[in-house]
Amino acid sequence: MRVVLSILLAVCGGYAAYIARYTIADQILSPAPAALLTFGTPSFSSIYRGSLKAQIGCGLFFLATSFWPHISLSILPVIWLISWFLITLSLLDIQHYLLPDVFTLPLLWLGLCFNAYTNATPIEHAVAGAAAGYVFIWFLGWITQYLAGKRGIGLGDAKLLAALGAWAGYENLALISASASLGGIIWWGVRQFWPLKKNHPLPFGPCLAIAGWVVIFDILQSWKLSFFFHLS
Repeated sequence: MRVVLSILLAVCGGYAAYIARYTIADQILSPAPAALLTFGTPSFSSIYRGSLKAQIGCGLFFLATSFWPHISLSILPVIWLISWFLITLSLLDIQHYLLPDVFTLPLLWLGLCFNAYTNATPIEHAVAGAAAGYVFIWFLGWITQYLAGKRGIGLGDAKLLAALGAWAGYENLALISASASLGGIIWWGVRQFWPLKKNHPLPFGPCLAIAGWVVIFDILQSWKLSFFFHLS
């Protein structure tokens, strides 16, 4: 049953990603971001290819998590939903240097609603995590702009960290930020051996997404939700 559900939800997730990408096609196709001005504007066909990658990525991820030891089937849809958001956001940031509100804000509100209902993370910690996550990245961007004359990190990253804080709570923000920064440094080092990519801007969204997913998964893996038909 887990395999069937994971494949079905991966297919649905792929189509949902395509529809969502279609609604923000003007942002993706617009040459406004500096990175796109420098490295070229994507074609509309790349939006579809990105959605197909999201579908495949979600399918593999869902299958992997469905066989994780001692995890309840009742919590898997929540983990899969978070995974879908983070995979789609990571691909968008890698391909287009965008973390659109149509993905980050629903992820944030879902985290707040989930924690308000389950208290997996105390709701006051979740609200503080969302606020602190946004302010932290915003402040880093402001400092970078003040010192270097240009913003080194975007508000999309701030909203993504806010969403992760809404799920994981403020007490996990330091771990997520430190892990993401370490991952970004490693990624930057690896790209120095990749001549075609080493001068491109480094998207930070995937680093945040991976670090945040690991922390949130660790919080949720032992939970069971009573409103999912007592599945085990």
